Amino acid sequence: MMRKGTTRAALAAACGTLLVAAPASPQSPSVTQRVESPELLELARQTVYRHPEVLAARAAVDASGAFRSAAERPLYNPEIGIEFEDRLHHETRILAIHQTVDIAGQRGARVGVAAQESERAASQLTGVSRRIAGEFLHLLGDYWTAASQDELAETRIGLMRSFADLTLRRRQAGDLTQVELNSANLAYAQAEIAHATAESALTAADQALRAVAAAPPPASWPALPIELQPITVDGPVLERLLAGLPEIRTRRAEAAMAEAAVELRVRERRANPVLSLGIGEEDDESFVAFNVSMPLNIRNRYVQEVAAARAVQTMSEREAENTEVRARQRLLAARERYRLTREAWIAWRQSGEPSLAGQAELLERLVLAGELSTTDYLVQLNQTLDAAMNALELRREFWRSWFEWLDASGQTDAWLGLDTGVER
Repeated sequence: MMRKGTTRAALAAACGTLLVAAPASPQSPSVTQRVESPELLELARQTVYRHPEVLAARAAVDASGAFRSAAERPLYNPEIGIEFEDRLHHETRILAIHQTVDIAGQRGARVGVAAQESERAASQLTGVSRRIAGEFLHLLGDYWTAASQDELAETRIGLMRSFADLTLRRRQAGDLTQVELNSANLAYAQAEIAHATAESALTAADQALRAVAAAPPPASWPALPIELQPITVDGPVLERLLAGLPEIRTRRAEAAMAEAAVELRVRERRANPVLSLGIGEEDDESFVAFNVSMPLNIRNRYVQEVAAARAVQTMSEREAENTEVRARQRLLAARERYRLTREAWIAWRQSGEPSLAGQAELLERLVLAGELSTTDYLVQLNQTLDAAMNALELRREFWRSWFEWLDASGQTDAWLGLDTGVER
């Protein structure tokens, strides 16, 4: 026999009001503050800091720093030469030092290229860290959605089992037809199939999350908040967010590096003289020799290298402009999507969720009183359960839109309290 209140409590739990209900973090409309969940913060930090891609990007930063230090060193080392000549009983011995002088300023140009390479590597590290953090959040949202859907499927089995038992007793009493009994049994069988599918989806979501997360949690995965603040971004804040995006910083660093490469190629066209200073002896007489030699860039003036570098610079500048345009549109689209999804989620929690619980209780009371036919009960109960399933999908979209906004605005690390820079 179905007990009064069972349907309402089960549906309320399955709809997510009792699951993953971490408190919302207060934040200003345009600046994201970290979420108030120590478990989520710690797991996110370990996931990002230990991820192989992040470690590889950090190694690239270290390598770029070493290359920059190398570029700051003198470009040419001195050379030492020894000359001996013996002709017609005249001996000449010379010890000379040769030094190429960087009058073209090639070392400074090389330092400029290396500095922009370091900036690009640092931006790429930030981008990789934020991408891994965003992937972790998306998978965590998928896991909690699958967990709630699995619980809802269990609730459906319990309801359909109780209804099938009630229908069997009424059939034995002669109150229902065989068709109505078959309908109840089919509904129960469908509920079992749905539950098996939900369990499989939950297992897949858990495995996908474990593949990204640094380590499994001690008891369960950390909760996600179901209440998030609205977003308002004005012009200056929008520009500030865009300028700080790692993909834009990377493209701008590449453009600056290409510009520095042009300067390097121009300076490489200029010949650097070689100064030589030597001391020697000739027939027991000592002397000092000084020599200056200058390469002649006649057969190859290295014009094509400069032209190629300028073409790369133009390409890099256009790519930077395109990246900025796309990032701006993505930011605006993410903000609008989050606004619409958040409004729908709030509307559901204010009206749809209470109505769902009330509808379930009403259906339970009517079927127990025999005032609702089996067909009508199954139709309306399935509509109620489908509404609960749609609510879970809406919650997942609510989370996804928030995570996409964090990624599009470059605030994922701020929300999770991550240090994605090179200072760590």
